[in-house]
Amino acid sequence: MEEIIKNSNGVYSLTLDQLKETHKENYANGLPVMGIYHFALMERLLELLQAAGISYEVNEIFAADNRDRYRPGVTILQDVVNQHNEVTLDAHIFRRVYANINLKNELVKGEVSMNMAVAYHQKGIQVAFGPYVHVCHNQTILGAQDVFSTTSMKFLDSTRKPVDTPSAMLTAVEMYLSEFSNRVNESQEIVKKMMDTPFRHMTFRALLDRLMYKRICHDTHDKSIHKIDPYPLNSSQINAGVERFLIDEAKAIKENRFLSFWEAMQAFNYALKPTTSEIPSLIQQNSLLTKVFIDIMSDF
Repeated sequence: MEEIIKNSNGVYSLTLDQLKETHKENYANGLPVMGIYHFALMERLLELLQAAGISYEVNEIFAADNRDRYRPGVTILQDVVNQHNEVTLDAHIFRRVYANINLKNELVKGEVSMNMAVAYHQKGIQVAFGPYVHVCHNQTILGAQDVFSTTSMKFLDSTRKPVDTPSAMLTAVEMYLSEFSNRVNESQEIVKKMMDTPFRHMTFRALLDRLMYKRICHDTHDKSIHKIDPYPLNSSQINAGVERFLIDEAKAIKENRFLSFWEAMQAFNYALKPTTSEIPSLIQQNSLLTKVFIDIMSDF
């Protein structure tokens, strides 16, 4: 049996076939917890892509643990381990799974294509579409219209409600894919504009002001300034983004040029990976970060 890979952060990397072999968690009535198994959700999404004539490649699937006492992200079933005398795939319950499914719709030849991100976790299910930078594995979600969720996500348009069931989500995704070519063209225009717009140091200071303001107002215990709105990046992610941005900016200065908005955004986006971030908040954070950059670009 092919072994699954576990990195230093305790995140598993596996294939769809391996995911299918893991333990299937059911309610007492025999129905799957979450209404659908993670692998079945992905298989159904792939069927929708095929039906829409969209070529794809399942690029990455990750499973991560967390500190939930009752339903942790990863559970090892000891009775199954004892039965096989080893930790086999079917001894694993994965409750936090994230997948990147690359779509063959290129936005920048050889560099950026469209992608479908799938987050399956204890709080619900999310599916999102947007540009994917191949060299650094960065997912970018350009707008609320590209996100589908069974849980409430505050960044979504107030007129939209979360879909109630996995079935309703799949129906919504199918409708989205019916006009996917239009969204690809719109995404290409947004990416091009961001690539063509210089990100100057004054803009960098405005970005830090917004990121820090959102983070501090969310995390503070002082009720007079506390805001419940989620933030794009936490403190450590902001620090990592600033460091990466400054390194990239130093290289650009040596080349006698400014970084573009696109390059600056990817420097901060780099911290938002399923291998290092919380999977339930990943898609929301990504969407919020993109919104901050697009808002600042319109201001300047």
